[in-house]
Amino acid sequence: MSDTDNPNVNNWQNDYNEWWEATRKEAMARAEKLDAEERMKYNDAWNNFSTEADAAGDWAQADWDEFKARVSKWWNSLEMKADETV
Repeated sequence: MSDTDNPNVNNWQNDYNEWWEATRKEAMARAEKLDAEERMKYNDAWNNFSTEADAAGDWAQADWDEFKARVSKWWNSLEMKADETV
């Protein structure tokens, strides 16, 4: 089994695939965050607090997922640059 994340192994295609996967996850998380924002916007917290709390929890999770995907994408771009120099 080879170590595909080893910077000493020139595996540009794997890093590029990981970068695209992170880009896709970032876009999906952004869409989920926008959906949660719309639900929070149209829910009346005074009438149905649990629905508002669920939407806020979904927004926080989507925001965290977007952040993780952005960091992963950034890291994979660094790996691709490292592979180019090797």
